[in-house]
Amino acid sequence: MWCSKSDRLLEEISPDLPCLRHVFVTGEEVPPGTLSVKEMVASPIETKYPQDLLTRTRFGSLEFSRVQLTTGSTGFPKFVEAPICGRMRCARVYAEACRLSVDDVCGVFTPGPGGPGFIGVHSAPLVGARIVMLEKFEAGDALRLIEKEKISMVGVVPTMLAKMIDHPDFDRYDLGSLRFVLVTGAPLPAKLAERADAKLGFLIQTYGAMDFGGITAPFIDSTREVRLFTANKPIPGNQLKIQDEQGSEVRPGEIGEILVKGPTSTSGFFKDLKATRETWTMDGWFCTGDLGRIDDQGNLIILGRKKEVIIRGGQNIYPAEVESVLQGHPKVASVAVVPIPDDIMGEKACACVVPEKGHSFSFGEMVSFLENKNIAKYKFPERLEIMLQFPLVAGLPKIDKKELTRQIRKKITSGREKHHMAAK
Repeated sequence: MWCSKSDRLLEEISPDLPCLRHVFVTGEEVPPGTLSVKEMVASPIETKYPQDLLTRTRFGSLEFSRVQLTTGSTGFPKFVEAPICGRMRCARVYAEACRLSVDDVCGVFTPGPGGPGFIGVHSAPLVGARIVMLEKFEAGDALRLIEKEKISMVGVVPTMLAKMIDHPDFDRYDLGSLRFVLVTGAPLPAKLAERADAKLGFLIQTYGAMDFGGITAPFIDSTREVRLFTANKPIPGNQLKIQDEQGSEVRPGEIGEILVKGPTSTSGFFKDLKATRETWTMDGWFCTGDLGRIDDQGNLIILGRKKEVIIRGGQNIYPAEVESVLQGHPKVASVAVVPIPDDIMGEKACACVVPEKGHSFSFGEMVSFLENKNIAKYKFPERLEIMLQFPLVAGLPKIDKKELTRQIRKKITSGREKHHMAAK
Protein backbone atom coordinates (compact mmCIF):
# COMPACT_ATOMS: atom_id res chain seq x y z
CA MET A 1 0.00 0.00 0.00
CA TRP A 2 1.43 3.34 -1.00
CA CYS A 3 1.32 6.34 1.33
CA SER A 4 2.61 9.94 1.21
CA LYS A 5 5.90 8.81 2.77
CA SER A 6 6.38 6.33 -0.09
CA ASP A 7 5.61 9.08 -2.61
CA ARG A 8 8.46 11.13 -1.23
CA LEU A 9 10.75 8.12 -1.20
CA LEU A 10 10.08 7.51 -4.91
CA GLU A 11 10.87 11.15 -5.69
CA GLU A 12 14.12 10.92 -3.70
CA ILE A 13 15.48 7.75 -5.28
CA SER A 14 14.36 8.29 -8.89
CA PRO A 15 17.22 10.70 -9.83
CA ASP A 16 19.74 8.01 -8.77
CA LEU A 17 18.06 5.34 -10.90
CA PRO A 18 18.27 6.57 -14.51
CA CYS A 19 17.40 3.12 -15.89
CA LEU A 20 14.17 2.87 -13.87
CA ARG A 21 11.27 2.85 -16.34
CA HIS A 22 8.26 1.43 -14.50
CA VAL A 23 7.09 1.19 -10.90
CA PHE A 24 4.18 -1.16 -10.15
CA VAL A 25 1.97 -0.78 -7.10
CA THR A 26 -0.54 -3.21 -5.62
CA GLY A 27 -2.51 -0.93 -3.29
CA GLU A 28 -5.50 1.32 -3.85
CA GLU A 29 -3.44 4.51 -3.93
CA VAL A 30 -1.55 4.93 -7.22
CA PRO A 31 1.05 7.73 -7.09
CA PRO A 32 1.72 9.71 -10.29
CA GLY A 33 4.08 7.94 -12.68
CA THR A 34 3.33 4.44 -11.36
CA LEU A 35 1.26 1.56 -12.77
CA SER A 36 -1.57 -0.13 -10.90
CA VAL A 37 -1.41 -3.93 -10.85
CA LYS A 38 -5.13 -4.08 -10.07
CA GLU A 39 -5.95 -2.04 -13.17
CA MET A 40 -3.73 -4.29 -15.28
CA VAL A 41 -5.52 -7.40 -14.02
CA ALA A 42 -8.90 -5.79 -14.70
CA SER A 43 -7.86 -5.11 -18.29
CA PRO A 44 -6.53 -8.41 -19.76
CA ILE A 45 -3.89 -8.21 -22.46
CA GLU A 46 -6.18 -10.11 -24.86
CA THR A 47 -8.47 -7.08 -25.11
CA LYS A 48 -5.67 -4.80 -26.34
CA TYR A 49 -3.43 -6.97 -28.49
CA PRO A 50 -3.76 -9.75 -31.10
CA GLN A 51 -4.34 -13.19 -29.61
CA ASP A 52 -1.15 -14.60 -31.17
CA LEU A 53 1.07 -11.88 -29.64
CA LEU A 54 2.58 -14.09 -26.93
CA THR A 55 3.19 -16.91 -29.42
CA ARG A 56 5.04 -14.56 -31.77
CA THR A 57 7.17 -13.03 -28.99
CA ARG A 58 7.97 -16.10 -26.89
CA PHE A 59 11.58 -16.94 -26.04
CA GLY A 60 13.53 -19.26 -28.32
CA SER A 61 15.13 -22.34 -26.75
CA LEU A 62 18.59 -20.73 -26.62
CA GLU A 63 17.57 -17.14 -25.93
CA PHE A 64 18.65 -16.28 -22.41
CA SER A 65 16.84 -14.14 -19.89
CA ARG A 66 19.73 -13.56 -17.53
CA VAL A 67 23.53 -13.50 -17.44
CA GLN A 68 24.82 -14.71 -14.09
CA LEU A 69 28.30 -14.65 -12.59
CA THR A 70 30.02 -17.82 -11.36
CA THR A 71 31.84 -17.60 -8.02
CA GLY A 72 35.26 -18.00 -9.58
CA SER A 73 36.50 -20.18 -6.69
CA THR A 74 38.26 -22.53 -9.12
CA GLY A 75 39.53 -19.99 -11.61
CA PHE A 76 38.69 -16.69 -13.30
CA PRO A 77 34.96 -15.84 -12.94
CA LYS A 78 32.80 -16.46 -16.01
CA PHE A 79 29.36 -15.30 -17.06
CA VAL A 80 26.67 -17.89 -17.78
CA GLU A 81 23.74 -17.55 -20.18
CA ALA A 82 20.55 -18.70 -18.42
CA PRO A 83 17.66 -19.44 -20.83
CA ILE A 84 14.27 -18.88 -19.23
CA CYS A 85 12.98 -22.24 -20.49
CA GLY A 86 15.60 -24.15 -18.51
CA ARG A 87 14.97 -22.08 -15.36
CA MET A 88 11.21 -22.60 -15.64
CA ARG A 89 11.61 -26.34 -16.15
CA CYS A 90 13.76 -26.62 -13.04
CA ALA A 91 11.43 -24.36 -11.05
CA ARG A 92 8.38 -26.44 -11.89
CA VAL A 93 10.08 -29.72 -10.97
CA TYR A 94 11.28 -28.27 -7.65
CA ALA A 95 7.76 -27.01 -6.86
CA GLU A 96 6.25 -30.42 -7.58
CA ALA A 97 9.02 -32.38 -5.83
CA CYS A 98 8.61 -30.31 -2.64
CA ARG A 99 4.82 -30.02 -2.94
CA LEU A 100 4.94 -26.22 -2.68
CA SER A 101 1.59 -24.46 -2.31
CA VAL A 102 0.13 -21.00 -1.84
CA ASP A 103 0.27 -21.64 1.93
CA ASP A 104 4.08 -21.85 1.97
CA VAL A 105 6.36 -19.04 3.06
CA CYS A 106 9.74 -19.39 1.36
CA GLY A 107 12.84 -17.96 3.02
CA VAL A 108 15.65 -16.80 0.73
CA PHE A 109 18.88 -16.45 2.69
CA THR A 110 21.32 -16.62 -0.27
CA PRO A 111 21.58 -14.90 -3.68
CA GLY A 112 18.54 -15.89 -5.71
CA PRO A 113 19.80 -16.70 -9.24
CA GLY A 114 21.01 -20.18 -8.30
CA GLY A 115 21.85 -22.53 -5.46
CA PRO A 116 19.79 -22.60 -2.24
CA GLY A 117 17.85 -19.46 -3.13
CA PHE A 118 16.57 -20.83 -6.43
CA ILE A 119 13.47 -22.58 -5.11
CA GLY A 120 12.33 -19.45 -3.29
CA VAL A 121 12.92 -17.01 -6.14
CA HIS A 122 11.84 -19.23 -9.05
CA SER A 123 9.51 -21.96 -7.72
CA ALA A 124 7.54 -20.03 -5.11
CA PRO A 125 5.96 -17.57 -7.61
CA LEU A 126 4.59 -20.48 -9.66
CA VAL A 127 2.28 -21.47 -6.81
CA GLY A 128 1.72 -18.01 -5.33
CA ALA A 129 3.78 -18.70 -2.19
CA ARG A 130 5.05 -15.74 -0.18
CA ILE A 131 8.80 -14.97 -0.34
CA VAL A 132 10.81 -13.53 2.55
CA MET A 133 14.37 -12.40 1.84
CA LEU A 134 17.26 -11.88 4.24
CA GLU A 135 19.56 -9.10 3.05
CA LYS A 136 22.71 -10.46 4.71
CA PHE A 137 23.03 -13.84 6.38
CA GLU A 138 23.67 -13.98 10.09
CA ALA A 139 22.53 -17.06 11.99
CA GLY A 140 20.63 -15.19 14.69
CA ASP A 141 18.86 -12.98 12.13
CA ALA A 142 17.92 -16.06 10.10
CA LEU A 143 16.39 -17.85 13.09
CA ARG A 144 14.58 -14.68 14.12
CA LEU A 145 13.12 -14.25 10.62
CA ILE A 146 11.89 -17.86 10.48
CA GLU A 147 9.99 -17.33 13.72
CA LYS A 148 8.64 -13.88 12.83
CA GLU A 149 7.46 -14.65 9.29
CA LYS A 150 6.43 -18.28 9.96
CA ILE A 151 8.75 -19.48 7.19
CA SER A 152 7.88 -23.01 6.04
CA MET A 153 10.89 -23.73 3.82
CA VAL A 154 14.34 -22.28 3.36
CA GLY A 155 17.42 -23.08 1.27
CA VAL A 156 20.92 -22.97 2.78
CA VAL A 157 24.48 -24.20 2.22
CA PRO A 158 26.06 -26.54 4.84
CA THR A 159 28.08 -23.76 6.49
CA MET A 160 24.93 -21.69 7.08
CA LEU A 161 23.14 -24.77 8.39
CA ALA A 162 25.89 -25.44 10.94
CA LYS A 163 25.87 -21.82 12.15
CA MET A 164 22.10 -21.87 12.61
CA ILE A 165 21.82 -25.06 14.65
CA ASP A 166 24.89 -24.16 16.74
CA HIS A 167 23.70 -20.65 17.53
CA PRO A 168 23.76 -20.13 21.33
CA ASP A 169 20.15 -18.89 21.29
CA PHE A 170 18.82 -21.63 19.00
CA ASP A 171 16.39 -23.03 21.58
CA ARG A 172 14.85 -19.60 22.18
CA TYR A 173 13.29 -19.47 18.73
CA ASP A 174 10.04 -21.11 17.66
CA LEU A 175 10.85 -22.84 14.37
CA GLY A 176 7.74 -25.00 14.28
CA SER A 177 6.58 -23.43 11.01
CA LEU A 178 9.42 -25.10 9.06
CA ARG A 179 8.20 -27.84 6.75
CA PHE A 180 11.64 -28.59 5.31
CA VAL A 181 15.15 -27.18 4.89
CA LEU A 182 16.82 -27.54 1.49
CA VAL A 183 20.61 -27.96 1.50
CA THR A 184 22.87 -27.58 -1.53
CA GLY A 185 26.05 -25.80 -2.67
CA ALA A 186 28.62 -28.17 -1.11
CA PRO A 187 28.86 -31.77 0.17
CA LEU A 188 26.88 -32.14 3.40
CA PRO A 189 28.79 -34.00 6.17
CA ALA A 190 26.80 -36.93 7.57
CA LYS A 191 27.17 -35.77 11.18
CA LEU A 192 25.86 -32.31 10.36
CA ALA A 193 22.98 -33.77 8.33
CA GLU A 194 21.83 -35.95 11.24
CA ARG A 195 22.13 -33.16 13.82
CA ALA A 196 20.31 -30.62 11.66
CA ASP A 197 17.55 -33.06 10.74
CA ALA A 198 16.95 -33.76 14.43
CA LYS A 199 16.92 -30.07 15.42
CA LEU A 200 15.07 -28.56 12.46
CA GLY A 201 12.66 -31.36 11.68
CA PHE A 202 13.18 -32.24 8.01
CA LEU A 203 16.27 -31.90 5.83
CA ILE A 204 16.59 -32.63 2.13
CA GLN A 205 19.46 -32.26 -0.34
CA THR A 206 19.70 -31.37 -3.99
CA TYR A 207 22.52 -30.74 -6.45
CA GLY A 208 23.21 -28.30 -9.25
CA ALA A 209 25.89 -26.12 -10.78
CA MET A 210 25.79 -22.39 -11.45
CA ASP A 211 27.29 -23.05 -14.88
CA PHE A 212 24.62 -25.63 -15.76
CA GLY A 213 21.52 -25.27 -13.59
CA GLY A 214 19.57 -27.76 -11.49
CA ILE A 215 20.79 -31.34 -11.82
CA THR A 216 18.92 -33.39 -9.20
CA ALA A 217 15.55 -32.69 -7.57
CA PRO A 218 14.68 -32.47 -3.85
CA PHE A 219 12.06 -35.22 -3.84
CA ILE A 220 10.42 -34.71 -0.47
CA ASP A 221 9.00 -38.26 -0.36
CA SER A 222 12.49 -39.80 -0.32
CA THR A 223 13.52 -41.96 2.63
CA ARG A 224 15.50 -40.42 5.48
CA GLU A 225 18.64 -42.25 4.28
CA VAL A 226 18.30 -40.74 0.81
CA ARG A 227 17.44 -37.24 2.08
CA LEU A 228 20.40 -36.97 4.45
CA PHE A 229 23.16 -38.86 2.68
CA THR A 230 22.56 -38.39 -1.06
CA ALA A 231 21.70 -35.56 -3.46
CA ASN A 232 18.61 -37.47 -4.66
CA LYS A 233 17.78 -38.52 -8.23
CA PRO A 234 18.13 -36.48 -11.45
CA ILE A 235 15.46 -33.99 -12.49
CA PRO A 236 13.17 -35.84 -14.93
CA GLY A 237 14.67 -35.40 -18.40
CA ASN A 238 18.23 -34.94 -17.13
CA GLN A 239 20.73 -37.71 -17.75
CA LEU A 240 23.70 -38.45 -15.50
CA LYS A 241 26.83 -40.48 -16.06
CA ILE A 242 30.05 -41.00 -14.12
CA GLN A 243 33.27 -41.26 -16.10
CA ASP A 244 36.92 -41.97 -15.31
CA GLU A 245 40.05 -40.03 -16.25
CA GLN A 246 40.12 -41.72 -19.66
CA GLY A 247 36.58 -40.57 -20.48
CA SER A 248 35.00 -44.01 -20.10
CA GLU A 249 31.78 -44.48 -18.14
CA VAL A 250 32.41 -46.35 -14.90
CA ARG A 251 30.30 -49.12 -13.39
CA PRO A 252 27.51 -48.29 -10.90
CA GLY A 253 28.92 -47.47 -7.46
CA GLU A 254 32.37 -46.47 -8.76
CA ILE A 255 33.77 -42.96 -8.33
CA GLY A 256 34.38 -40.57 -11.21
CA GLU A 257 33.52 -37.16 -12.64
CA ILE A 258 29.82 -36.30 -12.86
CA LEU A 259 28.54 -35.43 -16.36
CA VAL A 260 24.99 -34.28 -17.08
CA LYS A 261 22.83 -33.16 -19.96
CA GLY A 262 19.17 -32.27 -20.18
CA PRO A 263 16.49 -29.57 -20.40
CA THR A 264 17.66 -27.57 -17.36
CA SER A 265 21.02 -26.71 -18.95
CA THR A 266 22.27 -23.19 -19.57
CA SER A 267 23.30 -22.31 -23.13
CA GLY A 268 26.97 -21.74 -22.36
CA PHE A 269 29.24 -18.91 -21.29
CA PHE A 270 28.43 -15.41 -22.46
CA LYS A 271 30.70 -14.37 -25.36
CA ASP A 272 33.16 -17.14 -24.46
CA LEU A 273 32.95 -19.91 -27.04
CA LYS A 274 36.32 -21.34 -25.98
CA ALA A 275 35.22 -21.89 -22.37
CA THR A 276 31.90 -23.31 -23.56
CA ARG A 277 33.62 -25.88 -25.77
CA GLU A 278 35.97 -26.82 -22.93
CA THR A 279 33.08 -27.43 -20.52
CA TRP A 280 30.48 -29.10 -22.78
CA THR A 281 31.33 -32.13 -24.92
CA MET A 282 30.44 -32.20 -28.61
CA ASP A 283 27.44 -34.43 -27.88
CA GLY A 284 26.03 -32.10 -25.19
CA TRP A 285 27.38 -33.46 -21.90
CA PHE A 286 28.28 -30.84 -19.27
CA CYS A 287 31.45 -31.68 -17.34
CA THR A 288 30.72 -30.60 -13.76
CA GLY A 289 34.26 -30.98 -12.40
CA ASP A 290 32.66 -32.69 -9.38
CA LEU A 291 33.35 -36.23 -8.24
CA GLY A 292 30.60 -38.61 -7.26
CA ARG A 293 29.02 -42.00 -7.58
CA ILE A 294 25.52 -43.35 -8.17
CA ASP A 295 24.11 -45.81 -5.64
CA ASP A 296 22.09 -48.90 -6.46
CA GLN A 297 18.84 -46.91 -6.27
CA GLY A 298 19.99 -44.27 -8.78
CA ASN A 299 20.71 -41.57 -6.19
CA LEU A 300 23.74 -39.32 -6.63
CA ILE A 301 26.38 -39.08 -3.90
CA ILE A 302 28.74 -36.08 -4.12
CA LEU A 303 32.38 -36.54 -3.11
CA GLY A 304 33.84 -33.11 -3.85
CA ARG A 305 35.69 -31.30 -6.61
CA LYS A 306 37.79 -33.18 -9.15
CA LYS A 307 40.54 -30.56 -8.84
CA GLU A 308 40.61 -31.14 -5.07
CA VAL A 309 41.63 -34.79 -5.39
CA ILE A 310 44.89 -35.42 -3.55
CA ILE A 311 47.18 -37.82 -5.40
CA ARG A 312 49.49 -39.48 -2.86
CA GLY A 313 52.06 -41.67 -4.53
CA GLY A 314 49.63 -42.49 -7.36
CA GLN A 315 46.68 -43.21 -5.06
CA ASN A 316 43.65 -40.91 -5.03
CA ILE A 317 42.40 -39.37 -1.79
CA TYR A 318 38.96 -37.75 -1.98
CA PRO A 319 38.85 -34.94 0.62
CA ALA A 320 35.07 -35.04 1.05
CA GLU A 321 35.25 -38.71 2.04
CA VAL A 322 37.80 -38.04 4.82
CA GLU A 323 36.03 -34.83 5.87
CA SER A 324 32.74 -36.69 6.25
CA VAL A 325 34.37 -39.18 8.64
CA LEU A 326 36.28 -36.59 10.68
CA GLN A 327 33.16 -34.45 10.98
CA GLY A 328 31.75 -37.27 13.09
CA HIS A 329 34.31 -36.72 15.87
CA PRO A 330 32.60 -35.03 18.85
CA LYS A 331 35.44 -32.50 19.20
CA VAL A 332 35.37 -31.39 15.54
CA ALA A 333 33.11 -28.46 14.66
CA SER A 334 34.28 -28.08 11.06
CA VAL A 335 36.95 -29.70 8.89
CA ALA A 336 38.51 -29.23 5.47
CA VAL A 337 41.13 -31.54 3.93
CA VAL A 338 43.61 -29.95 1.51
CA PRO A 339 46.78 -31.09 -0.28
CA ILE A 340 50.31 -30.27 0.87
CA PRO A 341 53.43 -30.87 -1.24
CA ASP A 342 55.74 -33.80 -0.48
CA ASP A 343 59.12 -34.54 -2.10
CA ILE A 344 58.53 -38.31 -2.15
CA MET A 345 54.76 -38.82 -2.48
CA GLY A 346 54.07 -35.70 -4.53
CA GLU A 347 51.15 -34.75 -2.29
CA LYS A 348 49.85 -35.62 1.14
CA ALA A 349 46.65 -34.73 2.96
CA CYS A 350 46.42 -32.03 5.60
CA ALA A 351 43.37 -31.83 7.86
CA CYS A 352 42.39 -28.28 8.85
CA VAL A 353 40.10 -28.40 11.87
CA VAL A 354 38.05 -25.87 13.79
CA PRO A 355 37.43 -27.61 17.16
CA GLU A 356 34.17 -27.46 19.04
CA LYS A 357 34.08 -24.54 21.46
CA GLY A 358 35.98 -25.32 24.66
CA HIS A 359 37.74 -28.39 23.21
CA SER A 360 41.19 -29.17 21.86
CA PHE A 361 41.95 -31.74 19.17
CA SER A 362 45.27 -33.54 18.68
CA PHE A 363 46.91 -35.38 15.82
CA GLY A 364 46.85 -38.58 17.87
CA GLU A 365 43.11 -38.27 18.48
CA MET A 366 42.56 -37.82 14.76
CA VAL A 367 44.58 -40.91 13.81
CA SER A 368 42.96 -43.05 16.49
CA PHE A 369 39.50 -42.01 15.36
CA LEU A 370 40.23 -42.81 11.71
CA GLU A 371 41.69 -46.21 12.63
CA ASN A 372 38.45 -47.11 14.38
CA LYS A 373 36.50 -46.13 11.25
CA ASN A 374 38.44 -48.61 9.07
CA ILE A 375 39.64 -45.95 6.64
CA ALA A 376 42.50 -47.02 4.37
CA LYS A 377 45.71 -45.71 5.96
CA TYR A 378 46.96 -43.99 2.81
CA LYS A 379 43.96 -41.65 3.16
CA PHE A 380 44.95 -40.51 6.65
CA PRO A 381 45.88 -36.80 6.83
CA GLU A 382 49.59 -36.56 7.68
CA ARG A 383 49.38 -33.07 9.06
CA LEU A 384 46.84 -31.36 11.33
CA GLU A 385 46.23 -27.61 11.42
CA ILE A 386 44.03 -26.19 14.16
CA MET A 387 42.20 -23.04 13.04
CA LEU A 388 39.81 -20.50 14.50
CA GLN A 389 37.90 -20.09 11.22
CA PHE A 390 38.14 -20.87 7.52
CA PRO A 391 38.46 -18.40 4.62
CA LEU A 392 35.20 -18.14 2.69
CA VAL A 393 34.39 -17.63 -0.99
CA ALA A 394 33.58 -13.94 -1.58
CA GLY A 395 29.90 -13.30 -1.00
CA LEU A 396 29.13 -16.88 0.01
CA PRO A 397 29.24 -18.83 3.30
CA LYS A 398 31.36 -21.51 1.60
CA ILE A 399 34.93 -22.58 2.44
CA ASP A 400 37.43 -21.22 -0.09
CA LYS A 401 39.67 -24.26 -0.40
CA LYS A 402 41.91 -22.58 -2.92
CA GLU A 403 42.75 -19.84 -0.41
CA LEU A 404 42.95 -22.32 2.47
CA THR A 405 45.47 -24.42 0.54
CA ARG A 406 47.51 -21.32 -0.22
CA GLN A 407 47.56 -20.35 3.46
CA ILE A 408 48.66 -23.81 4.61
CA ARG A 409 51.38 -24.06 1.96
CA LYS A 410 52.65 -20.60 2.88
CA LYS A 411 52.81 -21.64 6.54
CA ILE A 412 54.73 -24.81 5.67
CA THR A 413 57.17 -22.91 3.44
CA SER A 414 57.68 -20.25 6.11
CA GLY A 415 58.33 -22.94 8.71
CA ARG A 416 60.95 -24.60 6.51
CA GLU A 417 62.70 -21.27 5.90
CA LYS A 418 62.87 -20.58 9.65
CA HIS A 419 64.23 -24.07 10.27
CA HIS A 420 66.82 -23.62 7.53
CA MET A 421 67.94 -20.27 8.97
CA ALA A 422 68.20 -21.79 12.46
CA ALA A 423 70.34 -24.63 11.11
CA LYS A 424 72.75 -22.12 9.60
